[in-house]
Amino acid sequence: MVKREFDGYRQKGELPPVLVNAGISNAKLYNGDNFYDWRNNFKGVSYFDEGLNAVLYGAVDDVLEFSDGSLAVIDYKSSGSKEITIYDDYQKQMDVYNWILKQNGYEMYPSAFFVFYQVQKDENGFNNVLRFKEQVRQVKVNMEWVGPAFEAAVELARQDSPPHESGNNNKHCDHCHFVDRIAEIQKLSSEDVNI
Repeated sequence: MVKREFDGYRQKGELPPVLVNAGISNAKLYNGDNFYDWRNNFKGVSYFDEGLNAVLYGAVDDVLEFSDGSLAVIDYKSSGSKEITIYDDYQKQMDVYNWILKQNGYEMYPSAFFVFYQVQKDENGFNNVLRFKEQVRQVKVNMEWVGPAFEAAVELARQDSPPHESGNNNKHCDHCHFVDRIAEIQKLSSEDVNI
């Protein structure tokens, strides 16, 4: 619904009021030929690293284009919490989107924007209406960690076996445990077939 609302403003060449009210004035909603692919979950925006022979991919919610040509990613979030929180994973998501776009040759604005839709809970109940308070939060983008993390993730994914727990400072790793359990189940299943 938010995408449709923003698209209506994009077609009119206007910024949505939530962005104007947040003080954004020297930008417009990006309308490049590739934009609808970028936000499509099955296409998205991606970067192919030839050296790694790997692709890093994501699907953005929206993009601003500033008067200097730089782009800023917008991500919509909804929340029922009393306080809006920008979790580390939200920040990482923005850093990755920006890094991918930069690798594709786009000049990136130093910040990204979250547009939060916070549920306003009515004392009298739901009454078939759900109201939201809109808030824009600007965050500085940090792309420095993304390339090395992408490389490390590809290297890890290509290992023949999962890392040992000692690589995780002797902490339990749920993901490694899951992989071990799947291997055990597959082994048991293949033994049953061989009887």
